[in-house]
Amino acid sequence: MPKPSPTVFISYAHADKAQVDGIKRLLGEMKVRYVSDDSLAPGEEWDKQLTKSLAESDYFIACISPNYLSSEWANFELGMALGRESVTASKVVPLLLRPTSMPNVLKRHQLIDAGKGSNHTVRQQLTEALQLAS
Repeated sequence: MPKPSPTVFISYAHADKAQVDGIKRLLGEMKVRYVSDDSLAPGEEWDKQLTKSLAESDYFIACISPNYLSSEWANFELGMALGRESVTASKVVPLLLRPTSMPNVLKRHQLIDAGKGSNHTVRQQLTEALQLAS
C-alpha cells in the first residue's frame, strides 16, 4: 500500500508570493498536499485556521528571505513549528528564496537553496526532505 502524501505547511512573507507560487506549483506537480494562507475560505478566521493547519501538518517549509525574517507573523509560525518539531515527528524544512543571514535556530537544519538550483534540483531536494518515494 502506498504511503499517503504528507501535509506540508508553507510559511512565507507576502512580499515573496510570486516566488512562493512557483514552489506551490512544484509541490502540486509532485502531488503533495500543502496548506498556506491562500487555502482559506472567505470568512474564515485566518489566524485560528492557520494555527490549526500548522499543528496538523507533517512538514513545515519556511520560505526564508529578508522579508520573511522581518515578518512578525512568519516568525510566530516558525516558532510554533520549531516547538512542534521538538515534541512530535513533524519536520522543519528551510527553503532559502534569497540570500540572507540564516537565524541561529535554523542553522542546524539542512536547507534547500531555491536561488541556486534549477526546478529539477529543488524538486529532488523537496522529494528527499519530504521523504517521498521517487
